Formats: sequence, C-alpha cells, structure tokens
Amino acid sequence: FIDLSIEEVGKEGYSGASLKQISWKRIIEALNTEFKGTLPYDLDQKDLKNHWDSLKKKYAVWRTIAGLSGHGYNDSTGRLDWPESKWVEVIK
Repeated sequence: FIDLSIEEVGKEGYSGASLKQISWKRIIEALNTEFKGTLPYDLDQKDLKNHWDSLKKKYAVWRTIAGLSGHGYNDSTGRLDWPESKWVEVIK
C-alpha cells in the first residue's frame, strides 16, 4: 500500500493532504486485484484512508518513543535500545 502510494505521488501528485482521485482509483484496483479471493470484500477509498491514518499514528508514537531513547533504534536487533527500567517508566 505504501509503495503504491509513493508511486502515485510521483505520477500524479496529491491534492491538499490526500492523493488525487485518479491515484486512489489505481491503488484500489491494484490492491483489489492482488488480494482477490483473500479478502471477503473489495477495498474502497475509505478503507485505505483509515489504514493510512492508522499507520501515521503508529509512526508518530514510534518516532516519539525512539526520540526519548536518546540513541534510538538498533538496526541489528530491530528494537529500541532501552533498559527494562526505561520501558516501565514510559509505559506508566
């Protein structure tokens, strides 16, 4: 979904804070074709916009937590480098 969205921004751009209608249409067609038979229904623009909004919220939380760590994300482990005590503090 993200790769298709990036590709569409390069082709058609976006209008305001969202993709143009033609871009949404192409993404929806591509995903519905790719997942035909896997999903019990066809995706629509509202489904994809909700998914995008959810991804943005998760990324914002991750970015905030990574910033609090002081040294951030460890590529080799795929995790944030925090001692257990720091996790307890943040969760509280």
